[in-house]
Amino acid sequence: MSFLVRLLSIDVFVIVNGSELGEYILRKTWEAAQRIFKEYGIKVFVIPYYSVKAPVSIIINGVEYVIHRKLSFKELMNMILSAAPLSSSEEGEVAAIGLWSHSEDQSLGNAETVE
Repeated sequence: MSFLVRLLSIDVFVIVNGSELGEYILRKTWEAAQRIFKEYGIKVFVIPYYSVKAPVSIIINGVEYVIHRKLSFKELMNMILSAAPLSSSEEGEVAAIGLWSHSEDQSLGNAETVE
């Protein structure tokens, strides 16, 4: 049985407030977006948004994650890939696999982790 899957794009808004953390997250998110496109062919659109009063956060396809620490490259990759939308073709169904990674203390801002 053949399953055909077409991957759509992912929109990632990075809310920065002029802090070192915000600049780091923006840079690493851009690097992760490039890697995802090269490895998986998924278009990731990184849109920076500057707000002095807002906390550093990432909004992936409408879901916001407030960031309180520097995330690893792998954590950002997994966070973005877990939001990858899949749509089925006329010839088959879709099976979506999401990955999630967290630090030893299992913290990631106020985002909810699924185990």
